[in-house]
Amino acid sequence: MNILGLDIGTTTIKGQILNQQGDVLVYDEEPTPILEKDKISYISPKKLQDTTFKVIHSLAKSVDGKIDAMCFSSFGEAFTLINDKGQPICDFILFISNLGNKEIDQLNKKIDRQAIQNIAGVNPNRMFSISKLLYLKNNQPSIYQQAKKILLVSPFIVYSLSGIAQCDYSLASRTMCFDVKNKIWSKEIIDKADLNFDLFPSLHECSEIIGKIKPDVAIQLGINPNCLILSSGHDQVMAAIGSGVYKQDMATDGTGTAECLAVTFKNIPTNQSFYDNNYCVVPYIIPHTYITYAFTSTGGGLLKWFKDKILTIESKTLITEGKDFYQHYANKKINLPTDLLILPHFDGTGTPYLDAESVGAIIGLTQSTQRDEIYFALMESTTFEIKLNISLLEKEGLKINAIIATGGGAKSDSWLQMKSDIFNQKIVTVKQSETGIYGCFILCMHALNPHLSIEALIRNDNRIKNIYIPNQNLVNLYNDKFVKYIKLYPLLKQLKGDK
Repeated sequence: MNILGLDIGTTTIKGQILNQQGDVLVYDEEPTPILEKDKISYISPKKLQDTTFKVIHSLAKSVDGKIDAMCFSSFGEAFTLINDKGQPICDFILFISNLGNKEIDQLNKKIDRQAIQNIAGVNPNRMFSISKLLYLKNNQPSIYQQAKKILLVSPFIVYSLSGIAQCDYSLASRTMCFDVKNKIWSKEIIDKADLNFDLFPSLHECSEIIGKIKPDVAIQLGINPNCLILSSGHDQVMAAIGSGVYKQDMATDGTGTAECLAVTFKNIPTNQSFYDNNYCVVPYIIPHTYITYAFTSTGGGLLKWFKDKILTIESKTLITEGKDFYQHYANKKINLPTDLLILPHFDGTGTPYLDAESVGAIIGLTQSTQRDEIYFALMESTTFEIKLNISLLEKEGLKINAIIATGGGAKSDSWLQMKSDIFNQKIVTVKQSETGIYGCFILCMHALNPHLSIEALIRNDNRIKNIYIPNQNLVNLYNDKFVKYIKLYPLLKQLKGDK
């Protein structure tokens, strides 16, 4: 039994084939074909399909096409529209793109913000699909009028393989058109937005079998024609499944270019502050359980900035010596906490502020400051930003009893220990480096073997790799530093003259 899992990110499309024991048989990847124009990020549907199919074909070839099931993990919000012939008629527009503010403001005049929060589980914002859909309707009406269905990224790939238009609950929750409590499209929001309700495809659990691969596509990709296609889901949910989140009060902390903390809970918060802080409610795969996201716009991206913009020559030298820049600096021994205080808003903010205009700052530089200290201070800063979110979520009644670290940041022992000390939490890593793909594997295993419960498949202690325990002396020192950190954003906002 072979299972193909694919993680479609904004940087890379990664794929693996795993056997029924969960062992990775083969891996392949291709860069995501993103085009940036006038500060707007686009992806051509044809290029996305071609690139994804290239990875799938390469993987399938290595096992003579013997693939029993496929599942996908992808970023949310971005969508394409297909016409009555099933052809895509617009590019995917990424959520970071500065489009849709006007449309969201207009929608807020038609339907109360609190009503949207209560239905869709999100605070109205241009990041969600509805803003770009309204933008297209207003600015490219001919495209909107041709549209028959809206497809987000994973659903588009599922459609390309199976011919079935559908969406899972986790991706639907990123549209701002989804009723999270009843797991249906919200007719109230869609009607108030004056959108065509028929645009929205059927809804499914991410673990549901949608159908089989189309015969012509099976031939094109060299795949078993009986290969099953699953509904698939949002990358944060799939990573939580793949990293072992099987009950409430657990969290994943995924650190890549950005950083996202995903926390599970049972009872939907009723305080207005939950939504004011831009947290969301997303149905999770475990029954009667939800998940929310807290994120920064800069995680490992700050370290890349330091490597590429500040230590350009040294990073090139390390490469010629066959050394990894990040491991080289992460292995340095310095006194912690550092003497620097950094606001990591080098590309605006994530939650709780969602302030695109906020900027970064480094405070405490002297002539004796070493590059090693700056590197570690950058790690401290993004970790403090997540700690801020943890403290706010705890005030809303959410608890975190376990944090599982994933992504590229989970390769750094020094950063993981720092997270443990700053969060005052045990941090766990798992053996699977691609947790989103492993989430696909778990769902496929359940689909192929319905007697195996999803919870049992997720809950597997044998997958634990390392455990990091807080150093109480550093916990206390970091608590003192955090008190200073939370003052940075409002002070700098005041200095800039922002309202």
